[in-house]
Amino acid sequence: MKPMMNSKLSLALMMLVSSLVLLQMGLFIAHQVWGIQFKWNVFQYCLSILQEATLGHNIVKILFNLLIVYTISRMLWRVFIQWFQLRKWNKIFLSKKTKS
Repeated sequence: MKPMMNSKLSLALMMLVSSLVLLQMGLFIAHQVWGIQFKWNVFQYCLSILQEATLGHNIVKILFNLLIVYTISRMLWRVFIQWFQLRKWNKIFLSKKTKS
């Protein structure tokens, strides 16, 4: 396989996997907030292994929620930083453009 094709395939696969994980997180949150039942959700499947009345079930549920909150907060932080850097770069670019 060509190196360029290999890197594009790797990027596409990473985007697909990350999209599926984010979708699963969203489905898990929708289940908790609105009580919607889904046929298949990885997070619910992992929780169903433990009995609902046990301490382990509650701990795993809290850990899943923390993982989801952490992931979303990191994504929002990265979007904010990217937006800030873009504004900064545009100011520099426009100042260089007007000098020419």
